[in-house]
Amino acid sequence: MRIAFIITALANQGSISVFKELINQLTLQGIALDLFYFDEKIENNFDCKKYRISFTSSLKDYNYDVVHSTGIRPDLYVWLNKKKFPKKTKFITTIHSFIRKDFNNEYNWLVSAIASNLWYRIMSAHDRVAVLTNDAKLYYSKLLSSPIHVVNNGRTCISNNDIASEDEVLLREIALKYKILGTHAKISKIKGLNLVIDALVKLTDYAFVVIGQGKELDALKAQALRLGVNDRCFFLGFRTNITPFFRFYDIYVMPSLSEGLPMALIEAVANKVVCLCSDISTFKEIFSEDEVLKFELGDVDDFIEKVSMLEDKRLKEQMIVLAHEKYLSSYTAEVMASNYLKLYREMCATNEKELPYSQAEFIRMIHLINRKYKEDTTDSMLFTPIVENIISKVGSENVCIWAQSPGADVDLGSRPAFKLLVDAARKINRGDTIFVTSTPPHFVFMILMIRCFRNFKIIFQVQDLYPDILKILDWRFKVLYYLTIIPSYFFYKLVDVFLTISDEIKDHLIKQYNISGEDIFVEENWTDIECVNLFEKPMANRIVYIGNIGRAHDYNYFLKYIMTEPVTTEVVIKTDNSSKIKLSNSDKIDANGLKQGNLPPFIKWNHTRYSKDELSEFLSGFDYSIVFLGKDFDKILFPCKIYSSLAMLMPVIFFGPKDSFVNIWLEKYNLGFHYKSVKENYKNLDFYRKNIYRYNKENPIEKKIEYITQIILK
Repeated sequence: MRIAFIITALANQGSISVFKELINQLTLQGIALDLFYFDEKIENNFDCKKYRISFTSSLKDYNYDVVHSTGIRPDLYVWLNKKKFPKKTKFITTIHSFIRKDFNNEYNWLVSAIASNLWYRIMSAHDRVAVLTNDAKLYYSKLLSSPIHVVNNGRTCISNNDIASEDEVLLREIALKYKILGTHAKISKIKGLNLVIDALVKLTDYAFVVIGQGKELDALKAQALRLGVNDRCFFLGFRTNITPFFRFYDIYVMPSLSEGLPMALIEAVANKVVCLCSDISTFKEIFSEDEVLKFELGDVDDFIEKVSMLEDKRLKEQMIVLAHEKYLSSYTAEVMASNYLKLYREMCATNEKELPYSQAEFIRMIHLINRKYKEDTTDSMLFTPIVENIISKVGSENVCIWAQSPGADVDLGSRPAFKLLVDAARKINRGDTIFVTSTPPHFVFMILMIRCFRNFKIIFQVQDLYPDILKILDWRFKVLYYLTIIPSYFFYKLVDVFLTISDEIKDHLIKQYNISGEDIFVEENWTDIECVNLFEKPMANRIVYIGNIGRAHDYNYFLKYIMTEPVTTEVVIKTDNSSKIKLSNSDKIDANGLKQGNLPPFIKWNHTRYSKDELSEFLSGFDYSIVFLGKDFDKILFPCKIYSSLAMLMPVIFFGPKDSFVNIWLEKYNLGFHYKSVKENYKNLDFYRKNIYRYNKENPIEKKIEYITQIILK
């Protein structure tokens, strides 16, 4: 077994000292391991190979069986780099405290809420989460999706009486005058040390010795001065070696408001000092009332009463013996290392995901959404067969696929669908593959990817470049653009393989998002010719447009055309009410002498909701399909409705810039033509149908399906 540990620094502090104990014990057992750290601060000696890293640096070798991190930066490093490790690698993080409570103590509520929730999301990249107590497990089980295991901290009791002479002289002088209450802590409000200073007013034969530093130090000194007990409060600051101080304490006190599993308490028990703690759940769980005495949290009088109880030497000695026995059985470094090693081996032996749903059930859940929201769109005719074919080839036990089909009539941001996906995704700890296509509100799903699908291989088919499109629209969408551009960068960094429709979109991805060209593959044709069987049909002198109308799908080219050219064919526009109003109330149509609010007589409007078969039958009555594209959207948007047209052997009349990459592609393969050449080309319907048929046979969709399948199974 080969293990990588990732920590913030080689500092002499609680959680880092725990990892030092763990690493030293595993090294003694012959486990191969490496240690990676961020900060240059070096105060601890670790018996292993050590490497300093940063978020921009790569490891020399990623071939580890287990990666164990602790802290927000190490956990974030795992989140960002997890895909660089082999599939066999298992990831675990240890939480040493109650994160939200710690942040509340350090920052305002807003920063605390954002930071803690961000950390919870980051930890979703781990296969396991270790906590220190059952109380912590219960707390985090409501917040984290990964399996949670309890592993108690452990500490080696080392007899080291090296103490600075000035500290020893001071402590001996204090001991001659007073009994000593001692504590070691990072001085903050959550440690509750102000209660001990309040108690000194009545405990006149006691002094208080504090080892540590922190931002509440000045406040405690001011409190001691105000209460007139400053002559019995001794703040000695940070000390590297705290072991020799225990022999001077009569009672070790921990009046904390919240704790994980405090190493200082373990050290005090290991050094056979009687302890008095607040009655928070952590202390109640790790030591019984016979082993460590508790007082009611925040109750100064109860604290004073319990201090008086511990003046009974018989009780004191009895508690010391029982607490030390508990330490030897549960809280030594050897016990901790043994428990972690058992967990590592269990993780490595588990090849299957622990899923409340089978992957097949997860796929069915996704397809239920797909059918519910997309059954009557042209694009569902294309993407649903592709997804179903991929699932049949790969096998539902091997892959989880989410196919998101864009379409004009679909409420893609619907809360029920989004919530169902979130709930399902959060229950999956390690996934396989997500196949997703770009959609107008795809930033919502993009955030879902970042939150819930970090462990999956992501294949992203890019036909429309969001959020870039939003930047071109009016100010409301521009605001949305600036809100989503940063999550977009994060999302694109998560993607393993990009499937694009044109070289123009590929170039934009490379330049705008700094994506390697090796990860981007261009596939022009996504038409499934087997969707329908309509090769030979008579000319109907009817053309159709299906989709919304707006700046991206710009109808101005169309309006300009119908005002200057005689229209001899019937035009049917299948769109929504808002798009109908835009078209009907167009100033240009009104300027041409047509009645305001009415469509021209040769234009009919259709907004009937069709099933897939009904839609196929509806489209079969037309010769050509219209596609609109605004000039500002060229090279960042591909009208995917083209594929629905080609699937129906229906050539495309393109209303947009003549030099558009869409028009160049259509004319290259004779799949359609520009609107300015309608007169010359309209009657060549059979010519275009045959070219579409030949093009699809030469570029069958089965090749794309096989290609995606190989990426998934690679």
